[in-house]
Amino acid sequence: ICSSLSTKESEYEDSLWCFTSSLPGAHALAGLGAARALANNLDGTIEALSRAKDSLQLAGSLETVEGAELLGRLALARGKRGDAVGEVEEYTQAVDIYRSLSLLKTPDALVLLRSFGESRTELGDKARAIEALKEARAIHQELGSLGSEEGARVEALLNKLQDVPMSADKDPALEAAEEEIKKLQKEGPLATPQGAHALLSLGAARGRVGDLVGALDALAEAQKCYQAVGTMESEEGVAVLTNMAYAHEKRGDAAAGLKLYRQAKSLCESIDMLESETGQRVLKALTKAEETEPNGS
Repeated sequence: ICSSLSTKESEYEDSLWCFTSSLPGAHALAGLGAARALANNLDGTIEALSRAKDSLQLAGSLETVEGAELLGRLALARGKRGDAVGEVEEYTQAVDIYRSLSLLKTPDALVLLRSFGESRTELGDKARAIEALKEARAIHQELGSLGSEEGARVEALLNKLQDVPMSADKDPALEAAEEEIKKLQKEGPLATPQGAHALLSLGAARGRVGDLVGALDALAEAQKCYQAVGTMESEEGVAVLTNMAYAHEKRGDAAAGLKLYRQAKSLCESIDMLESETGQRVLKALTKAEETEPNGS
């Protein structure tokens, strides 16, 4: 299987000799992202899908169903890596595209709308999550599909948000992250690339259930581990800083959040990725934080 996946990935890489600003180039990059996803190469998946997104944009084809589907895949990958802010932004753009095309009342669009609501829940934005899920439920009711598996899932999520407080003890993502940490601790110190990534995932999972203090604790430990192994100057390092910034904002500490967004920007500049998808998200978040800072500092 591994050999087959490697061959498939090589085929897509070979096809990238064409101009990536063309539709064939975008399709090749999307295929490369899919191949890397099958090989569990998460960072490679995000890199390829981000380039595919840029290529579709340059080709004038991002505001299409194809573009929305690609954004959904990119959002899913970002969420798995612990980039909660990036996940929400990709889902937001995908839903907006379906809405602009008047195609929100389609099965694929409804899945994305539900995923958007879930990602908002994971960020602790309960109000926006409920708003999205209510819209999805209303469409299912209109289409007569509320009794379907997808409709039932939307209904269950909405009922949970409205009637049952989120419980950290019952969150599958949090449980999985904690189990991974326990496993790695048995093998030795967490100051390894795997330990750093696991702590980043734990911080993101805690943030998703509203445990912002716990999230910040895990993210601070992740930062120490990335620094210890010399990989803080990376895209995952940027994810640590932006997730910490967001958690501080949610706790009402705008000054701490702003400081961390500025650190994330400086890190992006130092590793020459300010013009990348991640760098642009950092700039967007920093600009918003500066606009809302009371003293404008």
